[in-house]
Amino acid sequence: ITACAYLVPKNATFDEAVRVLIHQDPNTLDGHFHSQVDFCGGLKDTLPLFDTAEKLDPQTSRRAVGEMLRKANITSAYFDGLYPPEGSGATGHETNAARSVEDYYKSPQHVGIVVNFFYEDYNLLHIPLPFFAMNALLELNRTGDKSRLSPERLDRLLQITANSTRVVEDRQQQSLLNESVSEISSVVKEDTPPIEAMPLKIYMLAIGIITLLLILVERRRRRLDKIRSKRI
Repeated sequence: ITACAYLVPKNATFDEAVRVLIHQDPNTLDGHFHSQVDFCGGLKDTLPLFDTAEKLDPQTSRRAVGEMLRKANITSAYFDGLYPPEGSGATGHETNAARSVEDYYKSPQHVGIVVNFFYEDYNLLHIPLPFFAMNALLELNRTGDKSRLSPERLDRLLQITANSTRVVEDRQQQSLLNESVSEISSVVKEDTPPIEAMPLKIYMLAIGIITLLLILVERRRRRLDKIRSKRI
């Protein structure tokens, strides 16, 4: 809160807080607003030098950080507090903010502003866009909104998102699939045959195909626009 106070007016709405970023240089802001690529000596230059690069989420962070510390022969009395064992009931430093993201980013303009601001993170770290965000960016591009991404940036992020949907066997996605299967199985009657992960894998594959189709349609639309502009 203190880090945001000097940048965002008191009692500002979410819309007002997001629009503050439009005229800001991320390199001059408080560290809470810095792009991830600015840390660790500037990851654009130093990322290849690291032995471990992991995406942390509630399902994998304890395992991933624990393995990294073991490789370096490091122990910490704070580890269990920050990354509680599963089933302990503790939350560590998890805020569960991800569950509310789509609720806040209902306006495509908000998505465009924030993704533009942190574009270098999405690009360098290959962070896939949530599907609602991808659709929002495509909508901004179709309508020519001032919050839209440049064609080059949009193409790059669509490629990253499309590639991520193809890797269904990725550890994180597999964990989510297993979790979803468990949740579904828990509400099925006892006499119902067990639900396997295959239907969910097919669903993920279908999402990937839809994403690729969206990319192809968008690129075809741009080519047609260029042809029309030349004729005019």
